Amino acid sequence: MSAAGSVHRRHDRRCPRNPDGKGYLPHRCRGRWAYHLSLGRDPVAGDRRQVTGSGYETREDALAALASARSDANVTGGRGRGKTVHEWLLEWLDIDAGTEDEKSITTLARHRGNINNHIFPVLGDIKLTKLTVDDVRRLMSTLRDPRYQSPVLLAKDDLKAAKKHGLSSASINRVHEALHAALERAVRDRLITWNPADHVKPPREQNLSYGSWSPAHTAAFLDLPEVRDHSGYAAWHCVLVTGVRRGELAAPYWHDIDLDDAVWELRENLVQVGGTTKRKDTKSAAGTRLVYLDRETVGVFRAHRRQQLEVRLRLGPRWQELPHTHPETDQTCDCGGPVFRSPRGGECKPDWLTDNWNALVEIAVHRIPGLPRIPLHGSRHTAVSAATQHARASDQQALERFGHSSVATQRRYRHVDEELHRALAETQAALIAKHRQTRLPAADSQ
Repeated sequence: MSAAGSVHRRHDRRCPRNPDGKGYLPHRCRGRWAYHLSLGRDPVAGDRRQVTGSGYETREDALAALASARSDANVTGGRGRGKTVHEWLLEWLDIDAGTEDEKSITTLARHRGNINNHIFPVLGDIKLTKLTVDDVRRLMSTLRDPRYQSPVLLAKDDLKAAKKHGLSSASINRVHEALHAALERAVRDRLITWNPADHVKPPREQNLSYGSWSPAHTAAFLDLPEVRDHSGYAAWHCVLVTGVRRGELAAPYWHDIDLDDAVWELRENLVQVGGTTKRKDTKSAAGTRLVYLDRETVGVFRAHRRQQLEVRLRLGPRWQELPHTHPETDQTCDCGGPVFRSPRGGECKPDWLTDNWNALVEIAVHRIPGLPRIPLHGSRHTAVSAATQHARASDQQALERFGHSSVATQRRYRHVDEELHRALAETQAALIAKHRQTRLPAADSQ
């Protein structure tokens, strides 16, 4: 498009006004320079469109700003004119919400929360076309402040937010990720010519340590009466032994697990946002993966299925049937439904697993000496550590069993317990001691 523009000096308080009417007397103006750029009329609304800028010290500065504005207008056509960051981010969320192949339901929910709680209060009122690198830096600096609290969450009387000060490096990175993605879409849609978030580096992310249990702690937890008698005992045993993710644990149907061959064909992931659940592919790069089961886990699954059938018979019509389409035949099948269900047969939501796990761990930490308090995802760390450190699984075996994308990712899940550290120290020292000519006194003799 061809945009017409001009530069001029803006009068200030020192300029002499015309006493007989509007305007100014002839004078040598010393005001700052400004530019005006006409973009023609809006093809839809018919309104005149224009871009202005002011506050430039010299005519050359104003001309340079005009040239930049004209260049931007030739690319964007003024599409982003008048739109605030708040308005564009809401529009972007609606665009991506209707494009499920671009983002998962959980990613969209995370973006929505970060935008509402952290980006809107700081950047929401700024015009999209006026957003600068300094604005994005100001957002990152605000979030890094250890005294920071989201004003949106505080206004909602969120008790958790009121106690929490500052965001973790991971949380700040997710905020930057949402803003960057939204601005990148604005560039593709020719609303802006460049992405200011490209030039602001988020903080280096410090991975959260979930902790893990030693095999002895795992056994002690599973032997607790409250755990053994819990309706989700098979789930707790399964997640500690196989290390599947929360959504993978909640997803399987009975036809996915071949108890005769002791193998689980893990093909789906059940995700939850609020009260809504959705089935999607697993996070594993290879998609479906095989999880081989030990004899004890097979026995736990068989006992769990017998118990499930007994409850189904006892409840009769009160049992909630869940119609299911077999992935190979595309027909409704009576395969026994989901492996893990609610007490009345309904869907086992991931949040139910988390809430019940946390309640049982809270009991366990007061019963088992030295037991660390770990979240449900810590059970995955526990299983990876047991496989790689105690069972001596190779990197390739562990990658295939746990569905990690790389060895580097897998290593973040390894936790060596104190017993192995002490055994390693003794073994390493013994390699040197056997070649020593002078025998050193034993530690218990001093």
